[in-house]
Amino acid sequence: MNQKTQPATAASLVQAPTKKKHRITVQREIAVLLAMILFNLLFTQHFWSLQTFNVNLTQVVTIVIVGIGMTLVVATGGIDLSVGASMAIAGSLAPMIFMNVAGPFGIALAFVLPVLAAALCGMFNGFLVTRLSVQPIVATLVLAVHCRARHSAGVHRWQLASVRQPPAFQWIALGRVAGVPAQVFLMLALVALFAWIVRKTLFGQYLLVTGGNEQPRT
Repeated sequence: MNQKTQPATAASLVQAPTKKKHRITVQREIAVLLAMILFNLLFTQHFWSLQTFNVNLTQVVTIVIVGIGMTLVVATGGIDLSVGASMAIAGSLAPMIFMNVAGPFGIALAFVLPVLAAALCGMFNGFLVTRLSVQPIVATLVLAVHCRARHSAGVHRWQLASVRQPPAFQWIALGRVAGVPAQVFLMLALVALFAWIVRKTLFGQYLLVTGGNEQPRT
């Protein structure tokens, strides 16, 4: 009887510190967030207002969406310095499409092609890291510099800053649903989707295992 209870006791002793450590980590994050909110309430004028909340909410959307992909990269033990440059390339492709393709087909292409271009940049980084064994910080830095140069050249050559975007394309950034910016719903949907992928799918567990210990995986 004692032999059967000993493994259970040992397992409980091993699991108890892990749960406690996870709980402390969450509490620290919440404490930091509350401290930042309290600091802004005391020292930032008009921080506790609907207009400030709306501005902060809309400005953080792009950061959160890009941060979703960065989270997956960091979970594998890597780093990506080219996410901002890839986003800039995607942003400069859309007005180029407007200038050359009109109508609903042009709007559809302006949604799809920039995302595919950014995905190709990520695939190129992945090829350098996984196949050629280039350090992630070096591989992504090279692409970041190249994409930034291409973006700057495209903006000056095509005068992209002055291109007027179609109203249907602007809706994703300026449209509102029940008074809430539409891009906020897009952000929440993507966060929920990738949270489910990481926690509930085999692919998500594979990412976490790879970041935890890459050598035994191979």
